[in-house]
Amino acid sequence: MIQRKQTIWLLISMLVWITLFFKPTIGFTSVAEGAWMLFANGIREADGGTVAVSAIPLLILFILVDLLSFISIFLYKFRTLQLRVTLYNMILQVLSYALIGFYVLQGKKILNADPGLLFFSIIPAVSFIFSLLAFRSIRLDIMLMKTLSRLR
Repeated sequence: MIQRKQTIWLLISMLVWITLFFKPTIGFTSVAEGAWMLFANGIREADGGTVAVSAIPLLILFILVDLLSFISIFLYKFRTLQLRVTLYNMILQVLSYALIGFYVLQGKKILNADPGLLFFSIIPAVSFIFSLLAFRSIRLDIMLMKTLSRLR
């Protein structure tokens, strides 16, 4: 059934992750030169101007994480596959922090600016928590089906 708990958790995780496409993750400030923000597609000026540093791998990773969450929602008939896809999604969410860290270092070096956390910096962690809740629910569902099979 698609109305399971794990579907709700995966849907919330996917919707939370979508906000990363529209909101900045990290901010950069420099006294002399201005302010920049790290978005999914690169580091842009704070006023929405030009892209200072392109971040295509980050954009691809963000799309992949959202796509895996979406696919995992519809794998409710194949619970072990759903469990595996959710696990891969969680691994990619952790790797997104590493890639964000890489772009923070690149932005700091190229822009000569100090990075700072924004409110939306916690979005990958929040999405990971919802994916973890979905993983746990899928695993409990698999264990329940195994016990029901033994009772027959």
